[in-house]
Amino acid sequence: MAAAGAGSSAAAQGGGLGREITIVSSDKHEFHLPEAVALVSGSIRTQIETFHLSSADTSITLKLLDVTATPLAMVLEYCRRKAADGGWDDRDFIGRDVRQGLLYDILYAATNLEVEGLVDLACKRVAEMIRGKPPAEIRRMFGIEEDGFTPEQRDEIRRDNSWIKM
Repeated sequence: MAAAGAGSSAAAQGGGLGREITIVSSDKHEFHLPEAVALVSGSIRTQIETFHLSSADTSITLKLLDVTATPLAMVLEYCRRKAADGGWDDRDFIGRDVRQGLLYDILYAATNLEVEGLVDLACKRVAEMIRGKPPAEIRRMFGIEEDGFTPEQRDEIRRDNSWIKM
């Protein structure tokens, strides 16, 4: 993620909730949100602090170099809900109907933006997807080629990691 610096649009666009933060995705989609929502993201908070963007700046624009609009919209929706209600029960935010590819993109975007609660939710969803599945099916799901281990090596790995339910 790279900061583009401060802009000059009116604070009124932020709905009277402080500065407006504009996030621009790598595919050039703009998302406008109040600063309180943007600060749910650790990396956005860090950028604002690092670049010493003053409170006189009524609008700030940050460009994301490698996050596209679709997963970014989901991450920012999570941030909106979290900012509106810190006690919000987010367990069902990522439903079972989310495509595998989009789930990975959300996880990548949430990791880059340091939205820890959403990273945790996405990781839990991935864990649910693989729970109880045999290794061959998991390899197929993730596009992992055969590991090349001999049967003896696999047995040794299972013995060394017997605490893991395989």
